[in-house]
Amino acid sequence: MKIFFLLSLLLSCFAAPLHSAKPEKNSEPGPDPKVRRQYEIKIRDAASAFEREDYIHTGKLVAEAETLWPGQPPTINLQGALFYREKKYPAALEKFRSLIEKDPNSYTGYFNVAEVYLAQKNYDLALEGFGRILDARPKDEACQFRVALILALQGKNDEARAFAAKIPKIGQTAAHYYAQAGIEFIAGNQRKGDDWIKQSELFFPRESSRQLRKTLVDLGLLQK
Repeated sequence: MKIFFLLSLLLSCFAAPLHSAKPEKNSEPGPDPKVRRQYEIKIRDAASAFEREDYIHTGKLVAEAETLWPGQPPTINLQGALFYREKKYPAALEKFRSLIEKDPNSYTGYFNVAEVYLAQKNYDLALEGFGRILDARPKDEACQFRVALILALQGKNDEARAFAAKIPKIGQTAAHYYAQAGIEFIAGNQRKGDDWIKQSELFFPRESSRQLRKTLVDLGLLQK
């Protein structure tokens, strides 16, 4: 999953929360600076391994990070991400919900809970979750992209296309083009979907859209 695979999937505890411009902070006293630094290195390496889809190494690094500084949001998030990749969705939900318990404004927690619902094809709850984020962050393209796809997956093609059309064509990401592509794939229009992805590459490097592509792959709409 940022967890885009979620963009948000790999956000640390310092990701911006829903209703504040200030970074999330841990309320518990931290370890000494040397241990903190070791922890941060482990988490960065684990996130990089996860992005490379080296999940065995990710799990090893996450376990080491947990030993260094137990119960921290970045560790919990990556634990949930690993469960997600293993399709252990109830366990993933438990981890991501615990982020919200630690911080009721956790962007990462809400995003990843909604992402799990999407993977479970629980479209109503997924729509509610991403909609909650959009209420606070109306320009969040990762959520806009997913809402458009969910509407199409619910059979609301006209509504999905209208929603996708409102995503900026030249925004922070290629979400507009990938949302349109996903809608066409869902409708069985493979060629139109491919054309939308080709259009995206006129404005956005292919690598920059890796997480958008991964979402379509996870939904079975695009080959890996």
